[in-house]
Amino acid sequence: MAKPLDINPEDILSDESSFYGTLQDKEQQIRVPNVDNPAGDESETTQLEKEAAEYDPKEYWATIHPHILSTIQFQNQQRERAKQIEKEKMASLPIEMDIDTDTPQIIPRDKPSKHESSAEFLKRLPASSTKADTIGPWIYIHTPHIEQLNDDVAEFKRKGREALSAFENEEARLRYENDCKGGSAVTLARKVRPLQRELEEHIYTLARETNCITGKWMMFITADRVDRYWSAVAEATMNGHLGIAAKVATDDGGAGNRTRLIAVYTRDYEDRQDVKRVLKKLVELNLVKRGERPIYYKRDALTYLEIMSNNKFGLKATSCSSADVLAGKF
Repeated sequence: MAKPLDINPEDILSDESSFYGTLQDKEQQIRVPNVDNPAGDESETTQLEKEAAEYDPKEYWATIHPHILSTIQFQNQQRERAKQIEKEKMASLPIEMDIDTDTPQIIPRDKPSKHESSAEFLKRLPASSTKADTIGPWIYIHTPHIEQLNDDVAEFKRKGREALSAFENEEARLRYENDCKGGSAVTLARKVRPLQRELEEHIYTLARETNCITGKWMMFITADRVDRYWSAVAEATMNGHLGIAAKVATDDGGAGNRTRLIAVYTRDYEDRQDVKRVLKKLVELNLVKRGERPIYYKRDALTYLEIMSNNKFGLKATSCSSADVLAGKF
């Protein structure tokens, strides 16, 4: 009686099998032995020798191997590994400045190269004509020896938004109670005001805990004057005479002589002497003048939480104006 065939199912349905069940590699096709002649007959031996002699490995590597499932799997694994290596490499790079629409967390997207002078930098990226769709919404610059901020903006935003949400809920409760009692708007405002003070204090405590303590003087300059203003700010910043960093808005394609924001950053908004020093330098550079339209100082913490003027939380969006400081009121 013929001996049962000993065939491993995995040899039939391997990674090298085609989708329809036929093996693509001739070398790996499973041959059923002649059960009546276990040793194999002479004609079969001759046929096998002929196939071996005619086998062309080049054809296999060129037309078969690239399409084998295991090959495809290996290539995919290699691509994923390359992506992971690149991701880890990028994560290991030092953080410089992460910018939102109104404030940086200090990661310049465009700045002077290592050996580029301020004149060369300003010529390469003139503020008035550099397009936003070319380099992004901002041109950045920082002092030669800017320190690592080590701020945790994500954590500040998370806790800050929780505080804002809690305020809204409590304010809604007080409003409902006031309406039910037929209270006036004055009565409601008297009850809400302490909540606003608590919210402001809480936000600035969170900012200090997460080291989100930078702030900036904001100047809104028309496009026909922005090159002169930005040149003065950039040179003073590069020479270490102004703030820790600065940025200017690029041309977003808007029509007319639209104003551009120039922001000059200080390291700590509670360092009033430094805030004053930077403003006085702007006055020396003839960029801010007494009696003219003032500029304003804003804490980045409020920018991160998107607190603008006339916000529903009753928070003051800016800390002071140049008029306040120059008049000795700050």
